[in-house]
Amino acid sequence: MTRALFPPEFFVELARQGARQKMGMMGERPEARRGDQVPGFERRRWQTGDRRRQVDWRATARLGHPVVRSLERERGGHLCLVLDRSASMAPQNQNRDVAQRRLCLALAWLALEQGARISIFAGTDHAAQFSGWARRAAVIPFLENLSAPAGTDVVHALKSRPEAGSALHVLSDPWCSADTLQAWSLLTPGFQQCQWTSLVLPEENAPPKQSLGLQPAEGGPPIQVNLNQDYGQFQNSWEAFRQSQREGLAAAGFHSLELLCQKAEIDAVGILRRAARHGVL
Repeated sequence: MTRALFPPEFFVELARQGARQKMGMMGERPEARRGDQVPGFERRRWQTGDRRRQVDWRATARLGHPVVRSLERERGGHLCLVLDRSASMAPQNQNRDVAQRRLCLALAWLALEQGARISIFAGTDHAAQFSGWARRAAVIPFLENLSAPAGTDVVHALKSRPEAGSALHVLSDPWCSADTLQAWSLLTPGFQQCQWTSLVLPEENAPPKQSLGLQPAEGGPPIQVNLNQDYGQFQNSWEAFRQSQREGLAAAGFHSLELLCQKAEIDAVGILRRAARHGVL
């Protein structure tokens, strides 16, 4: 499962994106303060006064002398990642579901590398908590073992007041209901930054020009459409719908972005590059 969901080339590209972000932070003046420093990437020999928690035991065993990771300023603060796990995340295939898990790992991985603490809500009231540079890999089995998307859009999470300075990032689809956005509008004021990324499937963006029988993923009667006729009208209606969603998200307090999903088996690297290009990562 790990190789299929997170193949080796995914981590190669993730490392590249991490290096790009780190280069972007060069020139920032460190403002080290008591209590907000965490083990960073740079390694050096142990010196008198270094703490035991800084020791990189694997590097120590490999090199034959004590090695520590230098402390760096905690930059990331606290990031809440909320995964929409409703049925519309996987209407006919797993492409959007897989893209969501990959983006979640990328966001969590890069934030943990910067010293952030992560809370991941995946359709339940309880968050999975991750903190510390060494905890990045623990996010992988959590995402691998998520249940398949099911049910409807319900805001299960974030019932408690977020701590000051927290950031919120929701990974969803373009089908969020007005009632759900209304519920979110009551939660977003507690966050310093709120982002919503809608994952769009190619067949949603440009469906085939033919007669289609559609079954709503989250329940309801079948819908018959014929796109042989008035395809241009469909495109206009689809764009109008997406614009209304953008406006609804803005009214709820979100900065919204849209990201196209491709076939999961060929998109492990592409999804990260598109996410970086569109400002999701």
